Amino acid sequence: MTTFFLCDEEWERQQQVTREDMGEGMYDEEAYVMADTPLCDLIEGEGQKLEYVFDPFGERSFYLKVREEILGETLDEPEVIREGGEAPQQYEDIDTDDLVK
Repeated sequence: MTTFFLCDEEWERQQQVTREDMGEGMYDEEAYVMADTPLCDLIEGEGQKLEYVFDPFGERSFYLKVREEILGETLDEPEVIREGGEAPQQYEDIDTDDLVK
């Protein structure tokens, strides 16, 4: 179950936006569903921190921070300002030498 969390300044999870309706929010608040809730409706502006949990069972997340808000402009691709670390192995039992490119 993938989930976005709007976070406070210390990266503590606040508002939850889930992929599917789970009934209740994580913190007894109203939960939003991705299909019905554009993130731009919840983001409060520059500096807003978000956590995207893309692998809840492996406890893997992607952390985002809004750097600049340009009203009326839509980007084709988000801009990566800083990245770090190495991506973990996705599938341990697949020999990547056998994959067709």
